[in-house]
Amino acid sequence: MALAILLVSTVGGVGALILIPLGLVCFVLYVWIYIKLMVAPAAVVVEELGALDSIRRSWELSRNNWWRLLGITLVVGIMVGVIAQIVTIPVSLLSGFYTAVVSPHGGPDQALTAAVVVGVATAVIGAVVGAVGFAFQTSVMALLYLDLRMRRDGLDIALLRLLESGGDPDGVPGRGVPVYRAGPGHNPRPPYGAPPFGSWPDGR
Repeated sequence: MALAILLVSTVGGVGALILIPLGLVCFVLYVWIYIKLMVAPAAVVVEELGALDSIRRSWELSRNNWWRLLGITLVVGIMVGVIAQIVTIPVSLLSGFYTAVVSPHGGPDQALTAAVVVGVATAVIGAVVGAVGFAFQTSVMALLYLDLRMRRDGLDIALLRLLESGGDPDGVPGRGVPVYRAGPGHNPRPPYGAPPFGSWPDGR
């Protein structure tokens, strides 16, 4: 905003022409960074990482999966938006229905009362729908985090091992499971069909 005000105040109308492509670039950059850091909160909770480490972890997990994460996020956002509109639009139409059908000659006082009641009801229902939608989107992010860890760290195999051994790492799936990283000095991801680390509980 400071940059926009500075451009408009210094170069006038030309600043507006500069702001349009600059705004598009900033929006694209924001979406790119948002998708790259989307699973950082899940890494904080599950792996008990700090702020910077969780950012690095999310950046690593989202590598080569950016477009898939973007598509799932868009689909979930559209679904939540459509459901919210389906729920809130009928409530917002109640004021006109009450004024035109139920009490067409009620006068301005009744119309004002109906508008206030409908406005409060719309705000309450909108808040409830928003809370449910946010919880749903957060759950999807958690599932995406587990999916990324299964693809990169072999978390699914590790969870099978924990299931057979009866281990319970604080009741949080993925906590205490070693992280496999490719590159010099890091262990590569184990192939499917092989145990992720060590031997199986029964010694096989």
